[in-house]
Amino acid sequence: MEKTVVKVLKLVEALSLAEEPVGVTAIAGELGLTKSNAHRLLNTLAELGYVKRHAKVGQYELTLKLWRIGVVVMSRLDVARIALPHMRALEKVTHGSVNLSVFDDGQVVYVAAVQGRNPVRAFIRVGDRRPGYCTATGKVLLAHQPEKLLRKYCGKLKQYTPNTITRFAGLKAELAQVRKRGYSMTTGEWSDNVSGVAAPIRSAGAEIIAAVGLMSPLERLKTKSTRSQAAKAILDCAARISSELGYHEPG
Repeated sequence: MEKTVVKVLKLVEALSLAEEPVGVTAIAGELGLTKSNAHRLLNTLAELGYVKRHAKVGQYELTLKLWRIGVVVMSRLDVARIALPHMRALEKVTHGSVNLSVFDDGQVVYVAAVQGRNPVRAFIRVGDRRPGYCTATGKVLLAHQPEKLLRKYCGKLKQYTPNTITRFAGLKAELAQVRKRGYSMTTGEWSDNVSGVAAPIRSAGAEIIAAVGLMSPLERLKTKSTRSQAAKAILDCAARISSELGYHEPG
């Protein structure tokens, strides 16, 4: 691979994950670059409009240029366009937040979202990323990854709440259940007091290309009856989206 291109892309990725502007010394140390190399790359990105430099503090952050490019790409994805009407219909019935996710290097990226009307909810923005192993859509997408990749993505499991699965063996057993029943369910594993249920979306070729998820206050899924209702609702939603994409159930 072209080393300069790799460095630039890793630099952009690092800036995208930073919660605040980053200085040259910090970003160089994180990526194993010399300060002069990092400074040169950052200035080039700034000249092209991808990065903004804060002159007074000598720190850098991404601009919205990459986002604008991403929006153009996303607008071409049929799955988001097709899914949104079904997601809105699900929100009207459940009042929960509904999201559409795709898989990216062990994480989920939210590509569409319909905010629910429940006072207790996890607010999701399009473009947000979350760990796959402790989110409902993430578990659906991880459940169908080869074990080699699963070990790569989930070798170290950070604990976000007391309910987060932190042992690989426990996660593997959970994912086996997800494959068996066709949907996943989380109970306050990424965010306290928020539960989630999700199901896979399949293309015309039967490939799992995304997952649709429903988030509700934890107390709403405490009983077997409410969990069953939520599972049926999300499975029906996923089936309708998959059908529009050309997928047909075997038999």
